[in-house]
Amino acid sequence: MISNQSSQTTAIGSTNTKLDTLNTTVGTGNSSLATIQTNTAGTNSKLDTVNTNIGSSNTKLDILATNQVTQTTSIGTTNNKLDAVNTSVGTTNTNTATINTTLTSTNTKLDTINTTLGSTLSVRPYVNYSDSWYYAAVSGGITTTLPTVAKAAASAGIRNYITGLQVRNAGATQTEVLILDGTTVIWRSQVVAGTADGVSIRFDPPLRGTAATAINVQCSNASIVYANLQGFIAP
Repeated sequence: MISNQSSQTTAIGSTNTKLDTLNTTVGTGNSSLATIQTNTAGTNSKLDTVNTNIGSSNTKLDILATNQVTQTTSIGTTNNKLDAVNTSVGTTNTNTATINTTLTSTNTKLDTINTTLGSTLSVRPYVNYSDSWYYAAVSGGITTTLPTVAKAAASAGIRNYITGLQVRNAGATQTEVLILDGTTVIWRSQVVAGTADGVSIRFDPPLRGTAATAINVQCSNASIVYANLQGFIAP
């Protein structure tokens, strides 16, 4: 038994020797592992280089970021320019508003003109209503040979114009009918006696009187004459 134990011990010793050998081998292995670690270190060095490159890349990214900031600043500057343009546009809008105001004023003036023209075109081709005048025959007609005032004298520098006349002789005597500028005859016609419907005359161009002078109607013979006149005043 003791002999066998010794043999086992020897064997274990051998085993230990083998283990030592293994350890040595492992040591060699460790050397190999160290080599691997060295290689790994090399790899790490390369990784460090990569990391450095990444660091450089990060630097480049930082530069890109800086460029982006610059671009943003440029965009900001562009926005400032756009703001300036907007301000200019605003000024233009102000000018447009001024133009619109002017146009509005013009439109107001045009409306006034259109109103005037509308009145003129719808009623008279010469003036609007405010400058027109009308004379209606006296009741019973003109029965004398004296002048009858149809339109009083206008103010200084203003003339009386006559655009229309309607006349009828209801009497038994034929007579001339005269239109006078003051005392000056500016129109004359003979009107037969007993006319049923009378005569209507439009003066184109209008008969023009002298400034600040009355318009009169006169008959050459006593009869029964109805005379109606229309006209306007103007310089």
